[in-house]
Amino acid sequence: MRKIAVTGASSGVGRGFLEMCLKQGWTVAAVCRSAPNTWEEPALSPNLLFLETDLRDDSQVLEHAKLLAAWGVDTLVHCACSYGIGARHTFLDTGLGEWDDILATNLRGQVGLNLALLPHLITMPRALILAVSSEVATTSAPGRIAYGASKAAAHQLYAGLAEELKSSSVRVRQVLPTGQIRSRGLAARRPVDFDFKGYRSGGEFAEQFRDLVTKFGEGFDLVTEA
Repeated sequence: MRKIAVTGASSGVGRGFLEMCLKQGWTVAAVCRSAPNTWEEPALSPNLLFLETDLRDDSQVLEHAKLLAAWGVDTLVHCACSYGIGARHTFLDTGLGEWDDILATNLRGQVGLNLALLPHLITMPRALILAVSSEVATTSAPGRIAYGASKAAAHQLYAGLAEELKSSSVRVRQVLPTGQIRSRGLAARRPVDFDFKGYRSGGEFAEQFRDLVTKFGEGFDLVTEA
């Protein structure tokens, strides 16, 4: 049976990937800060494992990576994301503490989890590291420069890692939303009465990559848009 770890699994895209994987009958580890029974829509499944993890905490990341390796994880899906504080704001209004928080979640936490799990993943017959990218990884991001910088750095991380691992059993892929996805983080940056008509759910987005995950990314480009 496939064993898949999803970060940021409590809402948005992460919740979408978690539900998509559970529907396939796979076992899923939710790697996030809140327990499934506290989620807005609680998740209940005998195939669901919960690891309470703050990706900004190096010791937690290392401890839980060891548990995931012993569990036999074969796929790591990076969905955890920090957009920053409140609505979009300028570079001058973005303090170093906010930069630290964004980079700790969107880059350093992913680096730490990859570093800790990769020695295990390369021993697997087939394995996949999948990360959710953003259009601002390659375009300007006024009003959210710190977020854009974190996504640009993550894009380079996975582009380089894909090349380094191309002769191994581990595939590295990124998925890129071509439109907006509804999530708690996004809602926090919109007016209370904002109309989300036309925005996709995390589940609708994740479902488009079922084949990619099923095939461990084989036959797919480094970045797949949908």
